Order: sequence, then C-alpha cells, then structure tokens
Amino acid sequence: MARPSGGVSFDTPKTQAPISAQIQNGVDPAIRGDPDQAIFLPGPSVGARAAAGVAVLTGRTFLLKTITLGAAILFARRLEPADFGALAVATSMVGLASFVTDIGLGASLIQRLPAPSKQELRALMTLQLAVAACCVLALYGVAPRLGAAGPLLALAAPSLVLSTVRAPALVVLERSMAFGSVAVIDIAEQVVYYSWSVAGVLLGHGVFAIASAMVVKALVGTVVAFTLSPDGRLLPGTSVKPIIGHVSYGLRFQAITAAVMSRAQGTNLTIAAVAGSSTLGYWSFVLRVFTLPVGLLDSVYRVSYPLMASVRREAEDAAVMVKTICRWVGFGSAVIAGGIAGTGTTLVPFVFGHKWDPALPAVLMFALAWMLLAPVSSAVVGALMVRGAMAVVSRAVLINAATAVTLIAVTGRSLGIGGVGLAILVGVACEAIVLDRGCRREFGFSCLAMLVPSLRMFVAIAIAGLAIAHLLPFGGILATLTTGAGVIATSAIAVRVCCAEEARIIMRGLVRRVRARGPLGWHGA
Repeated sequence: MARPSGGVSFDTPKTQAPISAQIQNGVDPAIRGDPDQAIFLPGPSVGARAAAGVAVLTGRTFLLKTITLGAAILFARRLEPADFGALAVATSMVGLASFVTDIGLGASLIQRLPAPSKQELRALMTLQLAVAACCVLALYGVAPRLGAAGPLLALAAPSLVLSTVRAPALVVLERSMAFGSVAVIDIAEQVVYYSWSVAGVLLGHGVFAIASAMVVKALVGTVVAFTLSPDGRLLPGTSVKPIIGHVSYGLRFQAITAAVMSRAQGTNLTIAAVAGSSTLGYWSFVLRVFTLPVGLLDSVYRVSYPLMASVRREAEDAAVMVKTICRWVGFGSAVIAGGIAGTGTTLVPFVFGHKWDPALPAVLMFALAWMLLAPVSSAVVGALMVRGAMAVVSRAVLINAATAVTLIAVTGRSLGIGGVGLAILVGVACEAIVLDRGCRREFGFSCLAMLVPSLRMFVAIAIAGLAIAHLLPFGGILATLTTGAGVIATSAIAVRVCCAEEARIIMRGLVRRVRARGPLGWHGA
C-alpha cells in the first residue's frame, strides 16, 4: 500500500487477517516453510506496517543525526559557550512547557478501540491550546528574570502554540501507522530548522537565529502535518467535554515520561555531586558512543505503542507480537552491542584519543545494559501501556533510577566512571526484571527467558573482539581494522548459529521486495 495521499477515515478500521494466523507461538510462518506469510513481507498485516515504520524512522534518524552533526560543528565555531548556555536554558524551559501541554491525550486516543470522532479531536486541540497559551504566558512572565536567556525564551515561546495545533493530525497518522508521513514531518522540521539557524548564524544574528528557528520549525511542521493528514485539519472546538474522560489515562501516560526524564537528570546530578564533573564528562562520552544505537531503539519505541494499540483494536494476539518484537530486537541488539563492546578497546583510542580510555569499562557495561533493556522495553512497555498497566512501567523506571543513583552515591567516588557503569547496569537489570514480571502476568511468558540466545550472541561477539584486541602486537588503525574484521566474522557466525532461519527469511523477503517494488517499496510508508 502506498503512502496515503488523501484523508484517513474516521471509521473503525476493517478487520484484517489475524496476525495469530500468521504467527503461532512466536514463530513466523515463513520459518515453518511458508515465507509468503511472514509478518515483515509486503501485505496488509499490522506487522508489515510496523516493520516498514521502523525502517522509515531509522532512516530518518540517521539522516537527522548527520544534519545535526554538521550544524553543531558550525555553531561551535561561530558561537560562544555563554551563548550555548543561554540557549540551553531557553530550550529546556520550552521543552518542559511542551511536556506539560501534551497531557498524554493524544496517546489515549491512539490506543482507544473506536476511532476518535471529529468532536473529540477538536476538543483535544481546544484543551491543549488552552494549556499551551497558559504556558506561553508563564514563560513570558519569567523571561525578564533569566538574563541573557530571557529574550531567547520570549522569541521561542510561540512555537508551543504552533506545535499544538497539529495534535489531531498526528493522532490520525499514528493510529493509521502512517510512519512514512510522520518521518516526512520530522525531516521537514529539522531541515527548515537547521537551514534557518545556519543562515542566521552566518549572517551574524548569532543565537537569536537558533531561537527564532524553533518558531519556523513548528510552523512548517504543522503545515506539512495538515497537508499529509487532511482529516486532522480541524478548528478548535467550543467545548473540552468530549476529551475530559481521557485526561486520567493521559496523565498516567505522561507520568512515565516524567519518570524517565527525572531518572536521566537524577543520574547526571548524582554523578556530578559524588564523582565530579570529569566523571560526568566520561559518562556523557559513553552516551555519545551509543548515539546511533539509541536512535535506532527510539525508532522501535516510536512504533511500539501505536503497533500494540493497533493489535488491540484488531483483536490480534498481543502475546505473539510481543514475542516477535522481543526476539528480533534481541538478535539485533546482540549484534550491535556486542560489536561496540568488542571493538571499543581499539576503536575508542584510535577515533577519540587515549584520554577517553578510562571510560572503556563503562562502555562495556553499558553495552550489556543496552542489550538487556532494548528488546525487553521495546517489546513490553508499549503493550503494557496499551493495557493500562502504567504502574508497572513507572515502577520499573523508578526502581532503575533509585538503584542506579544509590549505587553511584556509594561507589562513584571510589570507582569513578567504572562504578557509574556498574550502577547503570544493575539499575537496568532491575528494570528488566520488573518489566519481565509484568510480561509474565499480562501475557503468560518470560521475555527475559527469550533473550538467552541473544545473550549468547552478545557474549561471543564481545569476547572475540576483546581477545583479538588483547592479542594484537600493534595498535592504531591496523588494530582497529583487524578487530573490526574479527567482530564482523564472529557476528556472522553467531547469526548463522543462533538465528539462521530468521536471517535467511529476511534476506529472501528483502530480495523479493526489491524485485517486485524497488528498494523504496516499503509497505505502509
């Protein structure tokens, strides 16, 4: 199915062929000798749309990361640290106001069984516009007290209102899993944002060009959203009553986001207070090493919630879909995280310099943590949230945060960045255990047990890379290339041993797709 060019019906979607008829006991029909029915092949299945969505959003992530890197280099050369500090204050306050404005109402409408009516979508816009207007007035009230950040905040604040207007359009697009359209909106926003910013900085307007670009970005994103989703092009309603019933769910949804934000900030503050700014710098470096893997996981997260909501609306077997996501993301995470862990000891010194060598233990531990959490959270979190089990997800995030912060406070001063890495690993393990308990209670199986083959792959790839790096009598680029080749070879062997059928089916499906539709023929994009 090509990208929708017209409106999206507000009627309840027609029931499609059940995924449970395609996948039984977590095994694709293609693995049982029926490759034409595999969930990732072209077709009308929810799984096919999810796979296309992940692919499209992953491509978007890599493109935007490249654009961001180029702009960041220019800004760093043209602007002063004080400018960045003032801009950070302004953007942080706008981001916080945007979080408050959202209220989680869009998520409630996305997961609900019947399609939202136009009255509900108009009420959604009305309520969010009212909250956004209050936030803008509050920002204007505090701006004069923020020094250099005040004018920047006043300039960027109207972006809140412009972004809020598109809420109904995004609900319609995400309910229909039109992630190709969502990616177009994101790309258009970022291209305009950085084009405006770079041009303004080059013309001498400095950091004010970046602040004003936030308004231009919001305007362009809204125009593109209206173009791609005509059914979401609505005027505000005269009453918020049709949407009030969704506030409770929305607030519980937002509480999870708040917990994640608090965890990140609490971790950084604890590291700085206990272990010092240098250790915090090392930890920031570790996160930068994982920028692309985390971006890839964000693409899966973006699809997970609408996917599980669609599965629920169409009366599919959610347990089967959770198993499928956990298995596939587990294999992918094992290869990526194992590759980073295996090549880190040669790649980090060669690319970034030996001054970052103290961060290597944390890189290894965070690789293992990411390998554990990526498949569990991407498979389980969306499913639990759609079922209303928000408390389980919030509890998992908060236990992770409490465990990590406590261990950092105890070991951070004595073990430094190594202690931070250990604390993050233990915290992630605790979060995974809590989510696994929720998975067993809701779906009747252990997602952690499904990761045993993936964990074996990770260990094999990481150990192979570390052993090669240790045995090499030379360093530099030759050592990096040799270690990389060894990791790639080990990954190929691990994939062949642990998931040969899955790899074979993917390649067969991709070849068939290219022959039939061309390389860009992603269904549902």
